[in-house]
Amino acid sequence: MSNAGITRIHRNDNGLFTLGLADGGEAVYDTVVLATGYGLKAPLETTEQDMDSLLLERPETRRHVVVMGNGLRAVDQVLQLRDGGFTGHITILSRRGFLPQPHTRMPADAVFPTQPMPSQLRNIVRFVREACAEAEENGWSWQAAMNGLRKRARTLWASLPPSEKRQFNRHLRAIYDSHRNRLPADVHARLEREFASGQTELKRGTTLKRTPDGLLVRWAGQSAESHFAADEVIDCRCLSPDLKDPVVADLLHAGLAATDELDLGLAVNPAGELVTPKGRPVGLFAIGPLGLGSLPDIDLVPEIVTQTYAAATLISARSLPQRQAS
Repeated sequence: MSNAGITRIHRNDNGLFTLGLADGGEAVYDTVVLATGYGLKAPLETTEQDMDSLLLERPETRRHVVVMGNGLRAVDQVLQLRDGGFTGHITILSRRGFLPQPHTRMPADAVFPTQPMPSQLRNIVRFVREACAEAEENGWSWQAAMNGLRKRARTLWASLPPSEKRQFNRHLRAIYDSHRNRLPADVHARLEREFASGQTELKRGTTLKRTPDGLLVRWAGQSAESHFAADEVIDCRCLSPDLKDPVVADLLHAGLAATDELDLGLAVNPAGELVTPKGRPVGLFAIGPLGLGSLPDIDLVPEIVTQTYAAATLISARSLPQRQAS
């Protein structure tokens, strides 16, 4: 066991994997599981100014903190700042501006129409809206209908052509994420109180670069770049993995991995096995958000747990003959 970082993964002729370690050593394993979460996102570009100040301790008196992102992590960070005693201004900076919706206080068991879903994206959107409305008319909630949709998400995603998957990511992903990644009702109410107080605000814009005293931002609806001053910037964005990361790039170059059809991450099957045009390199897995382009909702805990169990079952089944032989 080693806590050193990994610099490369090489598959040997005997099927085992040699891992190059950051401390210069090597380790050999029969199975490798990549479980980096969102830890492989590309670093935010910085300006050419002296960036040493970014490494300094944050100011003792912080008046303005920018939280980048719009998911559960961003909301949790805002509330952690308040719980830690921060009384200054907080800006949640989001490209799309959709924050997590609340869980219902009503029962939200999955309900969804049983008839086949349409095949085209625009008709699917209409179908889902009607399903949410029908659920509310029948005494349930739209949250229950969304829970039902999640049970069909993988089959539905696999049925869409690449062009409609891209369209979904451009125009609908942020809306979908805000309705599937939900907050407890009391936490959502607390967030609403934050906005009502004026001490926390939500602004739409695209972050371009980090500066020593804030960010360069292109605000929604504008073409010009603007400087947005902040005493501290906290990045809570859930971005696609950086496919140029040396370890990932080596896997792609060696043919041990391939990108999904949208280049959002690595191509995987439901058990997390890496999938390439030449087949599956036995013993190599990518769990969680690394496979988000292949499996929708694989960034959610229940889906990750299910995938982890599937991977563990497969690994155990393959290793059993080896254990019996020894």
